Amino acid sequence: MSQLNRLRFSERTMQGPHYHLTTVEWARNRLPGYHTHDYPEIFWITRGECEHGLNSARECLQTGTLYLLRARDAHQLLPWRRRGVFAFTNLSLAPSAYARLCRSYPEEARLLYPKDGCPVHWVLTRAELEELNEEARELAASAHSLLHLDRMVLGIWNRALRRAAYAPTTADLPEWLHSALLQVQEPEIFSRGVSGFVAVSGRCHEHVSRVCRRHLGKTPSQIVNEARLRRVTHALRMTSMSVTEIALDCGYENPAQLYRLFRAAYQTTPGRYRRE
Repeated sequence: MSQLNRLRFSERTMQGPHYHLTTVEWARNRLPGYHTHDYPEIFWITRGECEHGLNSARECLQTGTLYLLRARDAHQLLPWRRRGVFAFTNLSLAPSAYARLCRSYPEEARLLYPKDGCPVHWVLTRAELEELNEEARELAASAHSLLHLDRMVLGIWNRALRRAAYAPTTADLPEWLHSALLQVQEPEIFSRGVSGFVAVSGRCHEHVSRVCRRHLGKTPSQIVNEARLRRVTHALRMTSMSVTEIALDCGYENPAQLYRLFRAAYQTTPGRYRRE
């Protein structure tokens, strides 16, 4: 059996000593075969879909899929079903830069880079993908420094931790439900109510309701209202919008509906919440 190819960060320092950032289009670039590294990397699919060989398993990655890859993970990217075009952005971290981040944020690093199992990954929403692509462009245009690297990496880590708070990670939670739980946090989805949540799930209403009750002990309506109320509390803290404006912006038919649900969730009124 041939020895697995191991990529080394010492061979990727043309941009500087701390990281290597590049966007790759499969049709225009030659990608390495199945390989591992002596450094961690973060990559996300910016366009198309591809086949991902990861630690002897195979999967299809869609646009927006992001991976926090550990140094020991072995992988390879190929066109899905040997056809089509895809592109991805890759951020390779110098071992020293990654070790420094782990020392600064040990608990977060432990959660995001587990010793066992599959590496942390998820599918970005369309808004998150656009935002992350812009951050990558800013990093590429900035001076090569730890300051700019930290800003980029910690932003990605924060997305992952925030995602974990919205969508529980369990072995038996269907991927479509996990994705829908993340997408329903977006105003353009939760403002449409339960129909928006069901639409992004890609399943019928009855199936979504049944699976939500089985895995989460909640109805789709409860899930949508939780997402709306998160946005309401944010708006009360961070904007000068009136309660009526917030209610309409978050998809409530009238302020009375918001008052009733807010009091049930927080045992206070929106106005008192803002004052306190």
